[in-house]
Amino acid sequence: MNLVRALEELKRQNLWIIGLDEHGQTDYDRFDFTGNCVLVLGREGAGLHELVRRTCDHLLRIPMAGGVSSLNVSAAGAVVLYEAFRQRRNAGNAPGALPAGAAASKPRKQKGLGS
Repeated sequence: MNLVRALEELKRQNLWIIGLDEHGQTDYDRFDFTGNCVLVLGREGAGLHELVRRTCDHLLRIPMAGGVSSLNVSAAGAVVLYEAFRQRRNAGNAPGALPAGAAASKPRKQKGLGS
């Protein structure tokens, strides 16, 4: 199965397809990530393939300042994924999120890098 067919299948399962592209119409921090969505990142330098770009429901961009035109794909992905996590945590939708107003008695140890 190629990427476009996979994205179309995800759309049929009620997921929004969000492409990250330097020519996107919306800044990433103005998009609501609290719903079900898939983030698609392009190749470094070339970005998203045109057919993949047209398959996306939304194209987001990371606004850049100064002489920097774009971030490498891993940095861009990290920025946008953190924003999605931040929004979901604030909405109470993040895995392991506490209900609003609840205080943690002991920090939860989570597996991942560095643990």
